[in-house]
Amino acid sequence: MRESYVTIKGPLEHEVTIKGSRFISCILPCSSESDLEEGLSYVKERYPNATHYCYAARFSSNERFSDNGEPSGTAGRPMIQVLRGSGVDDIIAVTVRYFGGTLLGTGGLVQAYSDTTSEAIGSAQPVRMLYCERIAFKCGYQEYNRFLSECNALICGRPEESFTDVVDLISNVPLENRERFLRMVNDITRGNVHIRTLGYIYAEG
Repeated sequence: MRESYVTIKGPLEHEVTIKGSRFISCILPCSSESDLEEGLSYVKERYPNATHYCYAARFSSNERFSDNGEPSGTAGRPMIQVLRGSGVDDIIAVTVRYFGGTLLGTGGLVQAYSDTTSEAIGSAQPVRMLYCERIAFKCGYQEYNRFLSECNALICGRPEESFTDVVDLISNVPLENRERFLRMVNDITRGNVHIRTLGYIYAEG
């Protein structure tokens, strides 16, 4: 279990033309094998009839990459090296190539796939994801207003809310903030509260 990791907001694209060949790097979120397959399908539908669909992906301590018919080691491997160097996880980079008629050689291909992926990653907005406990409790409306004024520094995003005669709240609380959060809730409710854990997720910090 990772306490946190950095990913990107996507999808996004970056295109260059080198000696007549179009290289289009598509960056997509990817947290599983199924996301990888969906990402490839999405790019192939968006850019049909390309010469190659090379990719590199990092997710949950896994790495996958493919040259997709380019000479071995000239596409997928340099692309995964770019992803490693970026420190970004839960991501797939798919670089589409439309061949322009001029051979680039192995060195030229490595440079083209590396640069296109690097430039695409460089234009991305990084997002830090935090491992959070989902904590639920009920409170009155007066307590709710105080909770809203004090919770922002301790949770990820806005709490989920349901309003009846009381307010049902679910907050994504980073593990490092858990004890402070529980103290705050107990203080606001004067200890008259039943706190439940609904599980754990990664949430944008």
